[in-house]
Amino acid sequence: MTLFTPSSGLSAGSWIHANGPWDSTLKISVQGSVASPTANVSIIEAAGRRIISGNTLPGHNTGTFPIAASDPAFQFDHNPNSIAARTVSVNLPLDPAVAAQPGCMSPGPTGYATNGVAIFNGFDAGLRDAVAHEIQDTCGGHPEISGTYHYHSGSDCLPGATNPTSSTLIGYALDGFGIYSRYDTNGAELTNNDLDVCHGRTSPVLWNGSIQNVYHYVATRAFPYTISCFRGTLGA
Repeated sequence: MTLFTPSSGLSAGSWIHANGPWDSTLKISVQGSVASPTANVSIIEAAGRRIISGNTLPGHNTGTFPIAASDPAFQFDHNPNSIAARTVSVNLPLDPAVAAQPGCMSPGPTGYATNGVAIFNGFDAGLRDAVAHEIQDTCGGHPEISGTYHYHSGSDCLPGATNPTSSTLIGYALDGFGIYSRYDTNGAELTNNDLDVCHGRTSPVLWNGSIQNVYHYVATRAFPYTISCFRGTLGA
């Protein structure tokens, strides 16, 4: 489930190029600074499982949704949805295993950030690059029709996400594997060329309290941003 299908009457932003990558430096964001004082998330380990529960509200401020007609973003995106608390409880393996074959994603969450916010895949309802074509707030999030605030990429508002000196865990995919920031443990920025078909790699990262050479996903600056398929088994 994604945001909504934009009408053909909406303008295309100047950051969208017909032939070539979009320019993130030109893209605008939804205005506003709205707090969610009831935001909560719990991530605990029990019996070999990782349990993530909460209400999907972010601990950081968000833009104002629905997007107001007075907001410059309105000419590009008429997102009519409000942010609402959505109870979630996800049970994941502490030490997921790589499956024999990658698994496909479906609409809706592909994982959850460490702050409890849902992470969706990189597509919008029209199967376009959601980060490029839809307008998010300055933290890279917006609500869909049920009110679930979510990211389509690795939000720079997550703790440690922009730290260029190390690889930081910023979330967990639904197969249990970690989602890490765009930097490796040496501080080098990773790109899609460094990753496999599912947007992941095996390298040393801090995992379950110690440095381990494990498979994990990486949130890069380019589409598909976080996960393109599941390397583990859902529900394992």
